[in-house]
Amino acid sequence: MRLVFLGLLGLVLGGCAHRQPESAADRLDAATRKLLATANPAKQTAKSPKKGGPPAALVPAPAQPGTLVNPLLQPTGKVASINARLRFVVLDFSLSRVPELEQRLNVYRQGQKVGEVKISGPTLNANTVADLVAGEAQVGDEVRAD
Repeated sequence: MRLVFLGLLGLVLGGCAHRQPESAADRLDAATRKLLATANPAKQTAKSPKKGGPPAALVPAPAQPGTLVNPLLQPTGKVASINARLRFVVLDFSLSRVPELEQRLNVYRQGQKVGEVKISGPTLNANTVADLVAGEAQVGDEVRAD
């Protein structure tokens, strides 16, 4: 009886033992490493920024000299809701800054200008209200300044 108890205790304690979690580099199999190495050889020489970080193949290569990156500072959003009778729209600027009050923006559908809005407020988080000044708007249309 004692032997059976010790055997079960050994199994339970052995099952509870765990090993250290794998790092991201350990989880990549050989085929993935080869694919990453051949996909972008410039990334092979990059070093991981810190121990336990992503493998060198996943660290973005530094920008080439002469490359200029300009952030998009103009507000760009989508039409989230429309009240056609009162001619106003609710605009969502989740990926951009919310425009100032009284600012005029153009409404585009599939790259074609279909209307113009004027920001009238109120603003809540990334959403704001605008009056439909000219043309029309549908949910999903793009709104941006030109």
